[in-house]
Amino acid sequence: MSTMLPGYLQRATTGLMLLRPTPGQVDVVDVNRAAATLLDNQPGEIAGRPLGDCSSLRDVAEVSDAARRIADGGSPRWQTEVDLATSGRRRAEITLTPAGDLGDGLVLAQVTDRTRERQLREQLAQSRRITRGSLEEAISGYLSAASHELRTPLSSVVGCTEVLLEGSAGGLTEAQHDLLTSVDRNGRRLQSLVVDLLGLAAADAESLVMEREGVTLRGVVDRTLTAIDPAMSGRGVDAQVHCADPGPVVRGDRPQLDRLAHHLVSHALASTPDGGRITVDLGHDGTDCVMVVTASGPGTPPAGLGLSVARSIAAAHGGSLAHAATDNGGSTLTVRLVSA
Repeated sequence: MSTMLPGYLQRATTGLMLLRPTPGQVDVVDVNRAAATLLDNQPGEIAGRPLGDCSSLRDVAEVSDAARRIADGGSPRWQTEVDLATSGRRRAEITLTPAGDLGDGLVLAQVTDRTRERQLREQLAQSRRITRGSLEEAISGYLSAASHELRTPLSSVVGCTEVLLEGSAGGLTEAQHDLLTSVDRNGRRLQSLVVDLLGLAAADAESLVMEREGVTLRGVVDRTLTAIDPAMSGRGVDAQVHCADPGPVVRGDRPQLDRLAHHLVSHALASTPDGGRITVDLGHDGTDCVMVVTASGPGTPPAGLGLSVARSIAAAHGGSLAHAATDNGGSTLTVRLVSA
């Protein structure tokens, strides 16, 4: 049996070390690049050496004792936070578990950088001391920083799930494949939510980066419906677009306008029963370009992260977003933007 970390663990963005505890010391059998980088070493400088000689971990004795207890079957899991004797003020979380199929008597150590998390806690503590007038700015900064920090572990989850679904780490049963498919789907949904949080934080801080150009709203809507078509088709929902050629043109940021339309149509889809209809009307009202998205269902409350992001994008373009019920029991979302 191999006592090396398999390829998909070598490529993981989470730091991993394979340890072999002995009565006298704990040897590092293998280490991936993420762990080596965190410990200010190269993988070749750590693997095959005693843990105490090659790592930047403080309290090596405590970690070694815990590894021996796990290897002896005395504990299924052990976790602590330790300071790192590396350049800068660094702190890491160490989680030890049995290595399982990776080798008898071996222990798998997961090393996670908690330095940024500590910095975020300090930033939040500082925000509580600032004046009320600056509080919203501080919260927006924390939201943005936290969202950035979520990106890396989510990317790791989605990436490792892709590797497993591709069969690179071995075959899967049908039940395992279904479970991993669910993990992959929800991981990607969380990634989308993180992007929304970053967009919302940027809008609140008035730092939303936009490259303005002439954008046709018909093109925005067509791209959105193409992206959402699988979800609509699966529920038998029909979409119709009413727009006189060439259609309204606004001066705005194309990707941001695409995201705005995506949130509006997604909200309408959630409000529409199976077999229902979504209608998008594009036109002019004076100097405004108007997009009206109508759902045939009773609608859901005009709240939630998606519509908050859409409202912020509309406001950043000098426009507005409004919600209303229709006479036939449906609901509408109306966006007004300044014409180009």
